[in-house]
Amino acid sequence: MNILIISNLFGNNRQGYDLAGVLRERGHRVRLVQFTNDHDVKTGNLGVKFTKPHGAFSKFHVLLNLFRIFRASLFCKKDVVVCIGAPILLVGAFYKIFLGAKLVYYSLEYAKYGCVYAKIVKHLVDRYIDVEENRCKKVYEDLKLSVPSMVVYNLPGLAEHTPESGKLRQYLKEHGGATGGERILIYAGSYQWYAQIENLVRASERFSDDVLLVLMVSWGLPEDLRKSVSLKHCKIVPPQSGMEFFDWLSDADCALLPYEDEREFNVRNCSPQKLFDCYLVGIPFIGSDRPIIRRVLAEFSGAGILCDFTNLDSICAAVPKALKLKNAECSRRMKDLCREKYNYGCYADQVTRFICDEKGGGAK
Repeated sequence: MNILIISNLFGNNRQGYDLAGVLRERGHRVRLVQFTNDHDVKTGNLGVKFTKPHGAFSKFHVLLNLFRIFRASLFCKKDVVVCIGAPILLVGAFYKIFLGAKLVYYSLEYAKYGCVYAKIVKHLVDRYIDVEENRCKKVYEDLKLSVPSMVVYNLPGLAEHTPESGKLRQYLKEHGGATGGERILIYAGSYQWYAQIENLVRASERFSDDVLLVLMVSWGLPEDLRKSVSLKHCKIVPPQSGMEFFDWLSDADCALLPYEDEREFNVRNCSPQKLFDCYLVGIPFIGSDRPIIRRVLAEFSGAGILCDFTNLDSICAAVPKALKLKNAECSRRMKDLCREKYNYGCYADQVTRFICDEKGGGAK
């Protein structure tokens, strides 16, 4: 079957790559078109230039980006079109209406649909995939959908890679003046309003001398915050990608998963990649009290603890408790759960059947 995946995400987001990988492994011809410099006709991963929308021409830039996706994907053979992200639905709808392709919407967040998007999702989408149960339920209630649906968390792939420890600590010794013996708390992600990074930095001032906060911020860290960071309590390290990211993450003693914004539905009902990355490398975490984090912790409570990241006292109380969780048994249990349940490969056959309408596919 010819499957076209068009994504509104950047190359460092793994949903498109993982989905393309499992479909190719099962014999389907797949083209992945998304905003990335990774352009390889032989592999079928077609990169498209992205222009960041800004200023008076922001709407024009959005349309320009969509046109680039459309142009890159137009002549790809397509029996099925999978749209990852709401804006790309405009391109998918064209292929559905004029070429008769089956349209699958892979939603990464609940969107407050405008009239056009609502009509596309309600009348043209043939299959719906979401990353969190509450989001999926909300979409079905709002749009009164009846098409088959499936929930797939933001899980890592199970690459044949054993993290090489020592890289993060070596960097901190060479560039941050660390001794190498510190216990490391790491926040690895982008700068977001819900991540409470300012609170993490303020709380780090209260940590014991052998505890170090490490910020691996992929983009968006304000310059004033960067300058205000105390080198004694907090270090900023360059972002890593691919397998190198897991090498650095495995050096930490605990990961921080702050998702704090009661007003935002997508924050309250998140499916964080960072949560499952912790299981892959086997390090405990401190996480916000969110449905999916509670659900995963119910499987093995020793993997982490919940915390209110809006409260400095709550952060400081959680840190020593979480650091005590790291041990060989905790790491083994978490890695076992990742191999057995929390990896994208576990969904591979089900996702393939669901998208390709093969017998046994999941349905709402």
